[in-house]
Amino acid sequence: MHEPALEEIEVSLPDNLMVLTDLDGSLLDHHSYDWQPAAGWLRFLREQRVPVIANTSKTAAELGTLRQELGLTDYPCVVENGGCVLLPPGWRATADPAMDEQGWTRIHLGADYATLRRAVAALREEHGYAFRGFADLGVEGVQQSTGLPLAKAQQAHAREASEPLLWEDSEARLTAFRQALQQQGLSLVRGGRFYHVTGRSSKGVALTWLAGRYHQLHGVQPLTLALGDGANDLPMLATARYGVLIRGADYQPLLPSFMDDPSRLYRTASTGPTGWVEGLDYWLVAGLEHNNE
Repeated sequence: MHEPALEEIEVSLPDNLMVLTDLDGSLLDHHSYDWQPAAGWLRFLREQRVPVIANTSKTAAELGTLRQELGLTDYPCVVENGGCVLLPPGWRATADPAMDEQGWTRIHLGADYATLRRAVAALREEHGYAFRGFADLGVEGVQQSTGLPLAKAQQAHAREASEPLLWEDSEARLTAFRQALQQQGLSLVRGGRFYHVTGRSSKGVALTWLAGRYHQLHGVQPLTLALGDGANDLPMLATARYGVLIRGADYQPLLPSFMDDPSRLYRTASTGPTGWVEGLDYWLVAGLEHNNE
């Protein structure tokens, strides 16, 4: 599928449109991390001043260069499965914490990394669960598990609000582990490669928070369109007004029945950034109103 010639197509976007997107397996190819099939849409949305917000399991360190490559530096991003929102200066409010040296403001929505590490280590010690977290793997182990270059593996290892796990135990024990975490106010969600231990934050909670900030800044509620491929994306897709469930490269998450509504959720035939383009073509080229008829 070739890149759509958007400049040759009459596309009328709502003034209050806000796009939130997963990265790995969605905007980025699951294996190669390529995003070039989506370059045309990214450029068009940027020209139309539509906020495109990365809502990802990646860390803030990983997004530093990637945000620039994708052209997303003017808008917030959400890292570590909703654990932390990074705001650029134009999205700050007076009561927000101070900016860091790069000019970003961190809004923490979930538990801190030290709390998460203590919790998973204690459960493993008590019950003998077989898993390896990023703290166990170290940078070299993260590199081997992901295929990332060393510098990017170091960035992925720099956690603030989540602990990814390689689960090496049974499904029954996984259920017990999840329940034990829930008793401590923590969550376990499946991503593309790893299970992620977080606080009670999620990509959906982060979307709701950002919609509130958008309303605070602009005086209107945003019309939200979200795209993702994994189980950890379902809270975001369920919260958004319109959603795109991108076909997974390795598996497809079980979709709750209440979300199986074609007036608000589109399932793509293609994977990765090609599926990302397919989803935006579906909702935005014909127009959101047309697809709701």
